[in-house]
Amino acid sequence: MVTTAPTTLTAVEAVEQRLTPNGLVLLMVYTGHPGGQDEADALWEHVQQLNQHEFQVLQYSFVNQIHQPPYLLAIQKRARHQQPTN
Repeated sequence: MVTTAPTTLTAVEAVEQRLTPNGLVLLMVYTGHPGGQDEADALWEHVQQLNQHEFQVLQYSFVNQIHQPPYLLAIQKRARHQQPTN
């Protein structure tokens, strides 16, 4: 199965709406398939725009691998009392 940017973004947005405080979703992002880089770029643009007061986003990736290794995105919904420090 190969995913695409529109369906991935629709699914991610739906999950974000259903996350409870401190809820976490993990996304493994593969860029090596046809259209994979476009999908990753759309996903990256989306997560960068998430309100930092509502969500935390972490990227975990290989730094010494070649051939477009996958990377992990973690999106966590903040608890209402958690606020980022300035």
